[in-house]
Amino acid sequence: MLSPHTMYSAFLVFKLADHSSSLEQINAIVRFVKFQSDEEVEGRALTVNLQDVENVVSRGNGWMEVEIGQFHIQEGDEGEVEGRLFKTVNKKEGLIVEGIEFRHKILHGTENMLKKAAVVKEAEESFVGPQGTDGPQET
Repeated sequence: MLSPHTMYSAFLVFKLADHSSSLEQINAIVRFVKFQSDEEVEGRALTVNLQDVENVVSRGNGWMEVEIGQFHIQEGDEGEVEGRLFKTVNKKEGLIVEGIEFRHKILHGTENMLKKAAVVKEAEESFVGPQGTDGPQET
């Protein structure tokens, strides 16, 4: 159950084994399963570097997290939201996944309001509504 009119971020929660390799480029997506096909979202996948200390945050309990995408819930949006990693060129070793967390995104101040408007616009532009119509549906 997600709240309408809310921006969410998806975070991969993970650890790296002592002998990990080829984790510099992993493709990640977040999508509304009912409205977006694999092909649509794979074309705009986010490339995540799990070994980049600037983007990876330690949770203090041995686990780390990295943002893998964002989405905005409109009024009436229902259905399954999927966050996942998918095919890459090189074999990956040493990735231990706890899961993917969806959390509402907290934005404050004028700069963040502008950022939120840009993220919402981007999410709306990439959203495909019911019956193959583009954009959010009026209710």
